[in-house]
Amino acid sequence: MQGLLERFCWPVVLALQAVIYTYDGWDAVIYFCEEVRNPAHDIPRSMFGSVLSITAIYLLLNAALVYVLPISVIGGENFALGVAAQQIFGAHGDQIIRSVMVVSMLSGINAYHLMATRVLYAMSRDGLFSSRVVRVNEGGTPSVVNTSATRYSFSPAGSRFALIAIFALPNILPSTVPFGNVLTGIPPLIFAVHLALGVDRLILPGFIARRSIRTTSMKALVPRVAGVLSWFERLLEPRLPGVTAVRSERLIGIICIVLAVVSTLPIPFGHNLPALGLVLIGLGLIERDGLAIIFGSAIGLIGAVLLGLVIFGLATGLRFIIHAHGVHL
Repeated sequence: MQGLLERFCWPVVLALQAVIYTYDGWDAVIYFCEEVRNPAHDIPRSMFGSVLSITAIYLLLNAALVYVLPISVIGGENFALGVAAQQIFGAHGDQIIRSVMVVSMLSGINAYHLMATRVLYAMSRDGLFSSRVVRVNEGGTPSVVNTSATRYSFSPAGSRFALIAIFALPNILPSTVPFGNVLTGIPPLIFAVHLALGVDRLILPGFIARRSIRTTSMKALVPRVAGVLSWFERLLEPRLPGVTAVRSERLIGIICIVLAVVSTLPIPFGHNLPALGLVLIGLGLIERDGLAIIFGSAIGLIGAVLLGLVIFGLATGLRFIIHAHGVHL
């Protein structure tokens, strides 16, 4: 009996994996339960209706495929539907059916986009994300998070902007751990390099990519970070579009590299202003606030210059003391 179950279950599991996007999403209406006029009636109807509709469409499509092509041909083809389309539409049938599939994917992209934004909306209501996202339009739709997510979807660097601000935030305050700012300053440096090089995907060193963060640590950290970032966001608004243009991102990335390097130096109180500048630059990029980017760059560079003057003064004083005591190096 066990052998029979194994022989039956594994093919079913593999078949479901191969066609997961055919039936996945039937339960997606639960993400919109607060936006449905009659959820007690409409949500079950939508879920069961989706399952039955998908099942019927899938069976009819396979029946049509078997009707057009023999099983022996279907079993030997990687894309049997294209071969069947050629039988119906001629030589360009394969291209036609592939084009229809590509167009139909737009509805799936739209659905996943809407589902993901509702998660961010729920997080914001629980104080785990920006308070600005809580706002909805007259129809009850979270329009702010929809617009922001669409903008970031077409901006590969959008996630890096947020990461620069989030990981630079701990270095604003004096570090209670010796050399702690060195460790927290490395991630903003990595993201700044990505921004300066115009890299579209996140590339991390192996020793960082293999690291994981405990759930308990994230639960303790996220509310604090979200609270601070929400305070900053109240001051931001889209301004000076020329500063936030794509052609300016590499220059901004170079400035972020300088500030990130300075923020990693193990010098007491030397990393605070550069880290504050990084946070303002990251939030300015997210909110398309050119004034915040300019202000953050100015604060960070002033902090870097002050730190350089302090280091120069310490070096000059040390050299004076050495010469005063007649010590020759």
